[in-house]
Amino acid sequence: MYSGISKFDQELLNCPVVPDCLTSTLKVVKFGNVRGLEHELFLAKLFMENGIVLERMSFSLANAELSKSKVIEEFKEKLYSFKKGVSFAILEFYYY
Repeated sequence: MYSGISKFDQELLNCPVVPDCLTSTLKVVKFGNVRGLEHELFLAKLFMENGIVLERMSFSLANAELSKSKVIEEFKEKLYSFKKGVSFAILEFYYY
């Protein structure tokens, strides 16, 4: 789903009905090759706001230079500002 998210209309993901698996089962989400793009942020927000049992969300950055970039810093700020479906979930950023 993630690899094609930029091709989807965001309205399709704004559906008022959220799948049960997202609210009651999803504990870990891993994003790969993250560049700090808007569609990545939108999908992360969807998981954070609806993932009631979410424990961890990981973001593997596309390259090492991104770890210190303004784009990723802004991405993190927006991410931390979102309402969370749970009281606590670990958000981690790394690169290979």
